Amino acid sequence: MSSMLSAAAAFLNRTNISQNYTILSPGQTVSPPSNSGLPSLPVGPPFQAGLWNIQAAQHKLNGKRVSVWTFEKRSAEMDKLGVQAKETVLEVLKTEAAALGRLRHPSILEMVEPLEETRSTLTFATEPLTSSLQQVIPTSSMHSRNTDVSNELDEIEIQKGILQLSKGLAFLHQSAKLVHTNITPYTVLINQSGDWKLGGLSQTIPLTRPDGTPTRWEFPESHSSLPYYVQRNFDFMAPEYAIDEQITTSSDMFSLGCLLYV
Repeated sequence: MSSMLSAAAAFLNRTNISQNYTILSPGQTVSPPSNSGLPSLPVGPPFQAGLWNIQAAQHKLNGKRVSVWTFEKRSAEMDKLGVQAKETVLEVLKTEAAALGRLRHPSILEMVEPLEETRSTLTFATEPLTSSLQQVIPTSSMHSRNTDVSNELDEIEIQKGILQLSKGLAFLHQSAKLVHTNITPYTVLINQSGDWKLGGLSQTIPLTRPDGTPTRWEFPESHSSLPYYVQRNFDFMAPEYAIDEQITTSSDMFSLGCLLYV
């Protein structure tokens, strides 16, 4: 009976991603698809982006490299939360994944496989990543956790990254008509080519309502019972948004300036 239950549980937790991709081991050198033009690169270690665990993976048939994002519903951190808090966490993470699937731009993190939910996990796949920006800041507490990331970014890499983020924000503001509202070092991801990509899209706010009227401002509350990643970071928040009751695209530019200061 126990073996039947185990088999049933394993079946329920199977996903398209787990069936079609192989998780790669850190240090393993894997050849990319022949038409990609990319060199063979060693696999970096897994890393965290908020509550997501990110691992390198490769498609079993075509050899395409991706990063698999996984959130464990049954973790020590989740066990500490109440029922309502757990529902809020899941809602925010699902919103983040849905936004990645909907918004397409070279400076927005590219989703490769859509979100899949099982009884115990949330999973989706993106373009191959090496780290979050948080991990390559030498003064960050997370910096030492990823030994494959160089100690500091050079000036050219920083200039290129800021330009890429600016283009991503221009797309959000002008085409998608959204304000990001949560630009921080842990919502910026770095891909295999060294490009900076905007992530953390769970907190975006539309500039207008469906009827065309301006979106109503709501005070950005903070809840001590919720993990930091599913809330806006007040350290990077523009004063006019937090105090003056304004929702404007300039709020994101203030946050980008804070990112430069870090």
